[in-house]
Amino acid sequence: SPGLTYLHHFGPGPSDGFWPNPLVAAPNGAIYGTTTRGGATTQGTLYRLNPSSSTRTVLFEFSANPTNGNQPRGPLVCGSDGRLYGTAAGGTNSQGVIFRIETNGANYTVLRHTTNAPSSLIEGSDGRIYFVEGGIAGMDRDGANHGVISMEYTTLILEGADGSIYASDSQQTIRKMNKNG
Repeated sequence: SPGLTYLHHFGPGPSDGFWPNPLVAAPNGAIYGTTTRGGATTQGTLYRLNPSSSTRTVLFEFSANPTNGNQPRGPLVCGSDGRLYGTAAGGTNSQGVIFRIETNGANYTVLRHTTNAPSSLIEGSDGRIYFVEGGIAGMDRDGANHGVISMEYTTLILEGADGSIYASDSQQTIRKMNKNG
């Protein structure tokens, strides 16, 4: 198709990664993403794609040790601090983790072991990380000051231009709330 350029095809081997998750464009011009499977332990990868050269580099391979998180889920968030934030399965509660990693693949850190599979990760205009963990919760970018904003079941969140958190759920409901709960 005219104007269409294929930059990467995953496979066939597990080291390349497979089952890619949504992508995020970073201010440095690179595209970052994760694969749910692949890498040396087949527990997932985090990679960088240079769109101008089609060069794809695996920056991090998730461990077979589920305590540290494995099989990443959902899109990454490129934080205003220049780091990447994401969610993965595993953790000490076997419900998932929220992690942070540098854009060069260094300093992988689990920020939170969740009690419910984490999803819908965003960075608010206040610099805090907000996420769905059954309900809606928030924390500082270092994992400190965790707090629940809403216990109501939620599937997706976003921050509106007014600074409020907007949430939707599988019950066909949209809610608006402030970040203080």
